[in-house]
Amino acid sequence: MAIKLESDLLVSPIQDADEDMDNKMEGVVKDSANELEEGASGHVTARIEHLWEQKGLNKPEAELSIGEATEKARIELDHWLSYLRNALHT
Repeated sequence: MAIKLESDLLVSPIQDADEDMDNKMEGVVKDSANELEEGASGHVTARIEHLWEQKGLNKPEAELSIGEATEKARIELDHWLSYLRNALHT
């Protein structure tokens, strides 16, 4: 959801700017979306994975206990919600 929202925030103004330049802007829109994915969302994902590694939760889902799976989900949800609340709140 965060990546989609980032994409919409950046891509919509670019696409609406000039409908006659669709072909030229197509590359810019794709490049911008790729930059976003590698940008803030990539940092959030990297932070989540780092925390999972610190807590030993980076193993496959089938190998996790219920408590570990709950903790893994809590970490991920907390970070994405915090990112959405603080970085993309308009």
